[in-house]
This record gives sequence, structure tokens and C-alpha cells, in this order.
Amino acid sequence: MYCQNFGSIWFNKSYESGLTAWFNTTGIRRTNTSSRIRRNWTFQGSVRFNANLFPWVRTPSDLVGKRYFCHELEPVGDEMRLLCAAPANRFHRIDAFLVCVNSDDVGFISKGSSWKSKLIRLIAASGGVGGRQEHLLLVNNKTWIETEQGYWMWNIQYSRSGRPRVELVPVDPEIEELER
Repeated sequence: MYCQNFGSIWFNKSYESGLTAWFNTTGIRRTNTSSRIRRNWTFQGSVRFNANLFPWVRTPSDLVGKRYFCHELEPVGDEMRLLCAAPANRFHRIDAFLVCVNSDDVGFISKGSSWKSKLIRLIAASGGVGGRQEHLLLVNNKTWIETEQGYWMWNIQYSRSGRPRVELVPVDPEIEELER
């Protein structure tokens, strides 16, 4: 997996064994001017990193733009979890891209039966009816979502060095062949 960006909320948990795990999930601001972000889940989930395997990390932004070996997305109770088990080097194939989508950027997502392509996997979502939303997703090239502003597709290209450039672009479904 390759991490393009994360959700708004970070927290950690320390265990009796002395290990620490970092967690990331979605959240929204309490008000337009508030600095407080709350986890108002409409779909519960998180991404986990075991801190002892990432000694070079000082802040969460150090984890962006990197490749990871991950376990399969796993339901635990009412929550979806993704464990980023260890860093991967640039020669390992990327099978999915972790992205966070915000309704301020792409519009409100009305989660019906066909708001996303089948290959997209939802990790977590926060928001309210008609208000702000944030979705943490695993996507691939040419996968899409539908919002109140139309259809959006991930366009992923690689530089000569193998670094991916992940872009979410608006598309016209009449021109593009969208896999349903």
C-alpha cells in the first residue's frame, strides 16, 4: 500500500508490554471556526502503525508518501481495521493507495448502492447528514466516487524513479467508461 494522505484524527495507545501503536481515522470539526476535531463516525475504522517498527517517524507527516506492507482490511467488531505492518522499499509493488477524501474538496457523498466503484474499500467515514464529511479509502487507478458535484476518478501515474503521483480528477461518466 502507498499512503497519499491520512484522516484528521491521530491517537496512540500504549500497552503493558511497552509497545505503542499509532492510529489514524476520520473526523470533522465541531464548527466552521473550531479547532477541535471529533470522530463523528458514520462508518467506524482505523489505520494502525506499531511504533517500534517505524523508529524514523517523528510526526505523522513522516508517514505520508511511503509504501507499507499491510494486512488485509479486517472487520473487528463494528470497526474496520488496517494494520500497516512494516515499511516497504520503493521496489515493492503498490496494490492500493490510502487516500482521505473531504467533502469540502469534492462535495457531499450520498452513500447509496453505487457511490463508489467496486474496487474501492472504505476504511472509515465521519460526518453528518448534509454537513461536512471525511472518508478514508483504499483506491486503485481509474477507480471512482460519485458526489453531489459529479463523478471523480483517481488518476495514478508513476515518475521514472517509481514514485506515484495520485490525483483525484472530475470526470464525465458519459465520456469515461466507469466500471460499475
